[in-house]
Amino acid sequence: MKNQFFSSPWTSKYLIALSITALLFIFLSATLEYSIETQKNSAFMINLSGRQRMLTKEIALKGMQIVYATDSVSRGALKNEMLSAVAELQNNHEVLTLSPIPEIQELYFGQSASLEYQVRQYMHNAVALVNIPESTGEQQKEELASALIPESEKLLQAFNEVTYRFQRESERKITEQQKIVRISLLFGLLILLLQGLYIFRPMIHTIEKEKEELLVLNKELDRQASTDGLTGVANRRY
Repeated sequence: MKNQFFSSPWTSKYLIALSITALLFIFLSATLEYSIETQKNSAFMINLSGRQRMLTKEIALKGMQIVYATDSVSRGALKNEMLSAVAELQNNHEVLTLSPIPEIQELYFGQSASLEYQVRQYMHNAVALVNIPESTGEQQKEELASALIPESEKLLQAFNEVTYRFQRESERKITEQQKIVRISLLFGLLILLLQGLYIFRPMIHTIEKEKEELLVLNKELDRQASTDGLTGVANRRY
């Protein structure tokens, strides 16, 4: 039976049809998986740039609070919180600058006063405020803390642009992936239609034809089994 199955002229065509269908579903699955991963990465980068805006505000606020803190314990706690915010700002900054998107790279490195330089200068000034000696005059501390506010406003605008560019790139990728999925579905429907026309329809036609032939042969066998071979008269089995 096994040899007869693999020697059938329809076996190879049937296996080819199944292989094409399997490859098609694998391709569609990979396309959807890539789309999901792309959206997850885009959402992560958008959230990261949004987090940079919050950290920028937080650092400027902590700087003013450090200056006006009334006791050393509160001032020390505020300094630790500010250093933690600066560290997170730096980590996020390193991730964002690794983005392969040309528009993001241009924003961070392509300008004369690049965003990369502004962020690092902002972090440097924040750390300088934390490390300023206690003996330094209040006016000098206020000037250093106040300088963070306009710098933070500039960074907020820059991070808004970063978020916008990530969002625009995400929308562009979504549009491309939608086209790929639609084309893949149309291609899949075409493949299924061709398989039905050139493989399964002829196969079914052949099966129906062989079925009719078997019915005729069965009737002939029944007739021969119930008729005497010499006389042609019905026998006991009839």
